[in-house]
Amino acid sequence: MADLVRLTLATDPEITCKDTWRFVLQPLPDADYLIMDLEIRGRSGCEGHPKTIAALLRGRRISEIALDDLRTTECSRHQSCGQTLAKVLEDLKKGLDIS
Repeated sequence: MADLVRLTLATDPEITCKDTWRFVLQPLPDADYLIMDLEIRGRSGCEGHPKTIAALLRGRRISEIALDDLRTTECSRHQSCGQTLAKVLEDLKKGLDIS
């Protein structure tokens, strides 16, 4: 197996309270990546949702995460953690060339 890939992606803090997404990914032979760890940080907002999201994604392939389902989550803020995650993963998939 290849070395782990560590990526930090930033989102607009005006749109969502969690603006830093740190991934540790394991490249897989089929051009996919396994999420080994995810840390979601921000200056405000609850701590429970990001911890739950990280726990649910650990050990999952990026390609198998349903982005459309994440886009339907709502929050009292402009954009929910789920909606932000969908955008982050979409950008990650494009950058890593994952179908």
